Amino acid sequence: MGSETASASSMREMFPAWARDVKQCEEKYQVNGESGLSGAEFNDTLVRILLAAAIISFVLAWYDGGGEKEITAFVELLVIFLILIVNAIVGIWQESSAEKAWRL
Repeated sequence: MGSETASASSMREMFPAWARDVKQCEEKYQVNGESGLSGAEFNDTLVRILLAAAIISFVLAWYDGGGEKEITAFVELLVIFLILIVNAIVGIWQESSAEKAWRL
């Protein structure tokens, strides 16, 4: 019985975008149909956490490396930046796909 109440409550909170006009959807999801979601892939909390981890990794590699600054000290930093770059590429690709679908 409790799960039925929870599902009924979530149904009331859902936003039926398919039944709304474009202006209502833009207001609900705080986007602009003209400019799209540009830059949204960098405002994610996980991206900020990864950027902070990359900075910490760099600082620790720089000070822990002693006199020798070998590339192996910066492997974690490079992997984190690679993940961020791939994340940005996927985000831009998804955004362009969404914009193409929007125009159809």
